[in-house]
Amino acid sequence: MTPVQINLSNRELAKLMIEGGIYSHRDAIVVLQQIVKKRYPAISNLQLTKFVEKRYNAIWNEISQIINEYDSLGVCPCVRQSTIIPDRLVGCGIPKSIDDAFIKGIKRKLGLRPEIAQIVKGLNDDQFEKLIGLLFILYECDNVIIRQRTHDKGIDATAEMMIGTNMRYKGYIQEIKLRFVAQAKHEKEKIEEDVIRTFNTRVEDVKSNKEGYVVFDSEMKKYDCIVPIFFSTSGFEKTAKDKAREYGIITRNLIQIVEDITWLGDPFFSNSEGHIQFDSNRLYSILDRMVRKKPLNKSEIFGDLES
Repeated sequence: MTPVQINLSNRELAKLMIEGGIYSHRDAIVVLQQIVKKRYPAISNLQLTKFVEKRYNAIWNEISQIINEYDSLGVCPCVRQSTIIPDRLVGCGIPKSIDDAFIKGIKRKLGLRPEIAQIVKGLNDDQFEKLIGLLFILYECDNVIIRQRTHDKGIDATAEMMIGTNMRYKGYIQEIKLRFVAQAKHEKEKIEEDVIRTFNTRVEDVKSNKEGYVVFDSEMKKYDCIVPIFFSTSGFEKTAKDKAREYGIITRNLIQIVEDITWLGDPFFSNSEGHIQFDSNRLYSILDRMVRKKPLNKSEIFGDLES
């Protein structure tokens, strides 16, 4: 019997396998066999078995490469290699909406990150603290408040998020709030361990409702969760990061802040005939609109800036 000529490349087969749904090496072998058999009905079982044995490892490597490529773009292909079981993939399928034009648009936005970083570094202290409040709005938090710059007791911004808001069945979970407590440092030197210690003391004061440190208007329930975040454009000393991890403080450096703006800050990007630009003037205008000491109104902040 004449062997069937198989013209599909390893990359093409890898994409077809991801779309077909794979969860482990065993699943992948079955899916690969099904794909080849469907494309080439005349193939014999013997040729199919030999083909899979010969090409399988190379195709699996292509699958891993595809995952890495999508990750580098910030786009999840809905399939992830397990860190616990090396041969296991979690989830399946590349979103059908992803096409070449979409990928090019993402690459253009990512290419603007150095420019965005320079804009963030060029903000003054007041603007940077307001930027952190703006990020909480982009995170879709509620009751976002930028605290008074003087006598703020180490807390620059607060925000809340109801855990059960987007759940189909909420039950008691809808009553649980994440309460964010943030400090923002816009300095030249990296954050040192002592600064983290001081911030943690303030966080503990908030948790205990210490007099002078009641920063949330609504009642703090025992099961509510305080989430401390420290934003710094200058980064953190290793000992500071280690101490923050020990305390349960999330640290966000300049690179991470820029990533948040890139992926969540659609209002700051303009697109003219495929030419994407970051609109720094719009960012400055929005920061100017933001006020301190009261919950920020999203519609007012992102309103028509032309009027």
